[in-house]
Amino acid sequence: PLNASRIVIQGGNGFGKSAILKSIYEPLGALPQKIDSRWRAGHVSSALVFEYQGKRYTAVKALGMYALFDAERKLLFSGQQVVKEWGPQLAQFFGFKLIMTDRDGDIVVPPPSYMFGPFYIDQDMGWSRPWSSFQDLYLPDSARTLADYHSGLRPDAYYEARANLAVDRIALSELEASVSTLRDAIEQIQQIDEGASPTYDMGE
Repeated sequence: PLNASRIVIQGGNGFGKSAILKSIYEPLGALPQKIDSRWRAGHVSSALVFEYQGKRYTAVKALGMYALFDAERKLLFSGQQVVKEWGPQLAQFFGFKLIMTDRDGDIVVPPPSYMFGPFYIDQDMGWSRPWSSFQDLYLPDSARTLADYHSGLRPDAYYEARANLAVDRIALSELEASVSTLRDAIEQIQQIDEGASPTYDMGE
């Protein structure tokens, strides 16, 4: 049981201390920065029994699938793709409302690693580089966004508005590019015939 306020796991090198800690996050879809090659080669299945808001749940990772069950072992939801399927459902379950934009400008729900970023520091990367203990913290400006969100510095509505603003800026940029193309076309027409006066039919 890992529900005590403080737990110390003691053992020599290679006894699996890190494997136990990383297994807490693995069934939830959070990917630690470094996973032992033997552990990865073993295709280990894992289950995490936890309590949330007074109720017991079990998160399972097995055969490339993630699933969440209630106390009666009823399936609540599942998914194979962490970013597109499992992550958004888990975020809704935990009330995690951080929304970000990817490098293409699309609004995305960050992977589960963003939920647990402040709560896990590994011995490989986390000691020397903050916000690097999980391997999939890849979205732009992740470190500052995580610090602001988890400290409560900004409300949830701020991140939703910021994501929508980024989408609107991309749409505006595309419209400005279209307007620029039309202006170039009109200038070329007028260079051929100075008297040309293009007309516009909004229906067409």
